[in-house]
Amino acid sequence: MKLTVRYKNHAYAIRDRYASYLNIPEYFDYTGEVLTNPKWVGNDSFCLRYGAGKYDYRILLKENIIHGWRHD
Repeated sequence: MKLTVRYKNHAYAIRDRYASYLNIPEYFDYTGEVLTNPKWVGNDSFCLRYGAGKYDYRILLKENIIHGWRHD
């Protein structure tokens, strides 16, 4: 299943502490295929493959997801 996730950027809340605070986005959009979690990833997260390599995936915390879209 292919999925696009809008994910909260925690640096946005403290963007005034950065030198170039105007370039910090409020969220990131990640698109990829949902993978089965490895044993060491908890139930509060899930894995999203974004590339073709063996380690091209992100571990996303479910509580930081703003919105998600499923692609059929």
